[in-house]
Amino acid sequence: MKVSVMFFAALLAVLNGADAFAPSSVGLRLHSGQRVSAMAQGPSLRTGRSLSLKMSETETKEETKAAAAPETAKEEPPKENMMTKVKAAGVAGLVSYALWEFVFWTVSVPVAIYSYHATTGEWPSFDNPESTAKVSAVIFGFLNVARALVPVRIALTLGTAPLVDKYIIKPFNLDKKKEDGADSA
Repeated sequence: MKVSVMFFAALLAVLNGADAFAPSSVGLRLHSGQRVSAMAQGPSLRTGRSLSLKMSETETKEETKAAAAPETAKEEPPKENMMTKVKAAGVAGLVSYALWEFVFWTVSVPVAIYSYHATTGEWPSFDNPESTAKVSAVIFGFLNVARALVPVRIALTLGTAPLVDKYIIKPFNLDKKKEDGADSA
């Protein structure tokens, strides 16, 4: 119970912003009636204790902004580039992506439900607030793991797109865009 209370307190801190989660303003009551500070065991999330980099005296804010702009531009394209590669693979890429997503979700959701049952001894339900809190925590963790695995699923998509093209798209003539373009030319 203490772990789930601490987890949800930390989750609220992230969702509401770090300023709203000062240890002096947030306290939790346990079933025994004790009042526990939500941040008693963790580091402080106050914005006043942030890490800052020292700049040289000659460097101005404009130079800092100009230097920071290319870095953010360099970080963005890999995410877009991966989906662009899937789109560039054409119908085979889209079918391969749909197949991998279908496989991932049809395998991972039952595994997550069974894992929940194996660890808690009960099936997921929203009958009472305690079980709702447990299920919500598991869903939160599961979706974060699923989000972390997106690059793996896209890599599998790109790796199997040629096979999908060879064994699914071409035999069933699913790439009608190429045929329509050849007929009209």
